Amino acid sequence: MMDIAHSHVILDACCILNFCASGHFLAILQSIPARVAVTQVVREEELKTLH
Repeated sequence: MMDIAHSHVILDACCILNFCASGHFLAILQSIPARVAVTQVVREEELKTLH
């Protein structure tokens, strides 16, 4: 079980790309016991390849 002491986790582009590559992106996000966020810069600039 994952132990997270904070209410939010901010993911970088590398994490998101790896989660997507695993084929279990949503399952991984749903298993994180905190709110997950991505910064605007990562969303707008670094993840253009996911579209």
